[in-house]
Amino acid sequence: MTVQQDFLGITDLKEFPRGKRSELHEALEDLLSPEVEARREAVDRLVAMDAHRRSPLAASILAYRLHEPDVGVRAKIVQSIYEALGIQDSYERPPAKVRELLNEALRCIGVPEVYCLLELLEKDFVTLQTVCILLNQCSSSCEILVKLLDSREEKISIRIVASQVIGRLGILEAVPVLEAIEERLTHRASGQLSMSFVSRSKVEARELLPSIRQTLDALREASV
Repeated sequence: MTVQQDFLGITDLKEFPRGKRSELHEALEDLLSPEVEARREAVDRLVAMDAHRRSPLAASILAYRLHEPDVGVRAKIVQSIYEALGIQDSYERPPAKVRELLNEALRCIGVPEVYCLLELLEKDFVTLQTVCILLNQCSSSCEILVKLLDSREEKISIRIVASQVIGRLGILEAVPVLEAIEERLTHRASGQLSMSFVSRSKVEARELLPSIRQTLDALREASV
């Protein structure tokens, strides 16, 4: 059932019914289970109840579970959060309290959660759009993404998806770092062409450099 229709014809869903709160609490408890299958079933039950869109408690707890160890369960959690944000094309949206608490939780996520989102993108469990929408709510996403991109300790594949997210979000503050990485990788690539073995630096230049250049082009175009 929906309420509060606005001039665009979009209506707010009613909050989760009180009569089903014991069922809701059981599912949320299982979401914290040490057993992967129990956590997977918990997310499925929450979505089946539409609790992720109608319960402020469920939405906020799901946001705090972005560091879920199992990538399959984590992907389900991310999709449920995306739906709870009410951004997708729909004439129904979650109640204001759900959106408010969810946005507050996402604003506070840190490096572990951002990394977990990038890992899902790296493994093709979620789309670039989904990750960007969630990270757009995070107040420190720019700083975290740039730090991950610039770290040679991180996997090249994670740095590539960090670059893609930076470009999609239009983070202009990242341009100086991207330019420095581009210059460094270009020099390494040109200086190692005659070597018979493939070093990490050469792999880094070959795989990361195209993404860096593509992101720089996108950001420079956006700044015009």
